[in-house]
Amino acid sequence: MKFRFAVLCLLTTLLLSMMPGFSVSGARQPLRMPAAGVENPNERQTRDLYPAANLININEDPDIFATEVAHCPVSDQYLVVYERNNEIYGQRLENAGQLLGDPFLITDDPEWPDASRKPDVACDSARDIFLVVWEYEFHSWDWDIQTRAIYGGYQSPGSQFFSDVTFISTAGEDEHTPAVACNNNDHTCLVVYQNKEHNNGDIY
Repeated sequence: MKFRFAVLCLLTTLLLSMMPGFSVSGARQPLRMPAAGVENPNERQTRDLYPAANLININEDPDIFATEVAHCPVSDQYLVVYERNNEIYGQRLENAGQLLGDPFLITDDPEWPDASRKPDVACDSARDIFLVVWEYEFHSWDWDIQTRAIYGGYQSPGSQFFSDVTFISTAGEDEHTPAVACNNNDHTCLVVYQNKEHNNGDIY
């Protein structure tokens, strides 16, 4: 037990020593920001990791919120999802960042016409599909969680959708802020969200 405690302390010290504003001795050090016109070393390291990084204008609409992105390795394509005018949209990109087709409406089911917001997306590479989740306003006092599966590769022509819009959670109170991740070892995806039933804010 003492050995494990010592190892834990050592790892904690090493992690803290790599954080800005800390020293190995544990003394708080003042943060030193680069002077005006001086390159930030963290930015330089990012460029070293991704030397071909460049800006891609996906959409110029000023009313876009809550953007998320995922990559499917089988099709080698990206899917960007975002909220616009209380709807969820998607935009595909090739592996080098070129746009693939036009933005498409994900929440297009006429059975569920109310507001949608706060999307998240992950790739199930075993099936080559993107799984998108978001909040849906079932009533003004009751937000639920919906999902839709989208083909990992661009479909031209044809529908981009692998499945219809379905509900993940329909509890009687608000469910908020969904997030999704997929495990490609056993072909499953995990969706988590905050449930505000009885104002407890639990995570499910």
